[in-house]
Amino acid sequence: MELSRVSPLLSRLVAAPRLLLRRRFTQNSTLFLLHNSNNKSKVTLLLKHKQSKALATKAAAAAAETRTPTNMVKAIRVYEHGGPEVLKWEDVEIGEPGEGEIRVRNKAIGLNFIDVYYRKGVYKPAKMPFTPGMEAVGEVVAVGPGLTGRTVGDIVAYAGGAMGSYAEEQILPANKVVPVPSSIDPVIAASIMLKGMTAQFLLRRCFKVEPGHTVLIQAAAGGVGSLLCQWANALGATVIGTVSTKEKAAQAKDDGCHHVILYKEEDFVVRVNEITSGNGVDVVYDSVGKDTFQVISEYSLLMIDG
Repeated sequence: MELSRVSPLLSRLVAAPRLLLRRRFTQNSTLFLLHNSNNKSKVTLLLKHKQSKALATKAAAAAAETRTPTNMVKAIRVYEHGGPEVLKWEDVEIGEPGEGEIRVRNKAIGLNFIDVYYRKGVYKPAKMPFTPGMEAVGEVVAVGPGLTGRTVGDIVAYAGGAMGSYAEEQILPANKVVPVPSSIDPVIAASIMLKGMTAQFLLRRCFKVEPGHTVLIQAAAGGVGSLLCQWANALGATVIGTVSTKEKAAQAKDDGCHHVILYKEEDFVVRVNEITSGNGVDVVYDSVGKDTFQVISEYSLLMIDG
């Protein structure tokens, strides 16, 4: 997606009455947010292991004072693959932005499954140790020599580039960030950048959903799935979603699914064909696989994501 289109997309996501952006966390959730407010830093860590709770206390204490740009900042570092207990809160050297670069002090950091995959070793980082994190929103605190178009004090968002957002500050290419409108809470913006761009790409560019279409969204209660349900409903489509639990079914309904299928309790192929009178759906947004082929109509599309 062209970066010039991301800021308007953020505004539409937050402003649209049907697109009620939510973040739900269960007991097994792992969340890292770094939030600066009124020039005072507050770190909130919600981690599922006792070792990580100790880390949270240290993190909050370390970030309690107002910081000015220095060569050392705090960051999460991973030296070995594993659970949340491998996350280490350490001092790292950051340096100053070079030509075409900016230095950003993060206000809110988004968490994605890709971060967990890198931490566990499902995906292999280019080198160890590494700082996880693919998206965040922050304030520009320094710009490289001769740089125009970005100034100190700008609030910007970034996603999908090199890892490293689990940190107080980060050096970034200036052309890889977008301005965040003042009407949007940085925490909300940080939580929807990567997933929001994915949803926009699937709904508006891969297959342009229009009123009258019937769409099937697998894993409808997931991060991307939740946005897909809300957005497809707002576009006038009939939305069918699959989920694994009754709790997730309630969320999917709340997010705009007209029909919710508990795939562990019923055959979703049979149910989809019942719902569509055997005609199938116009498009499937799928992160599941094989059985999906049995519910698509002739000349429809199957979009694989995840």
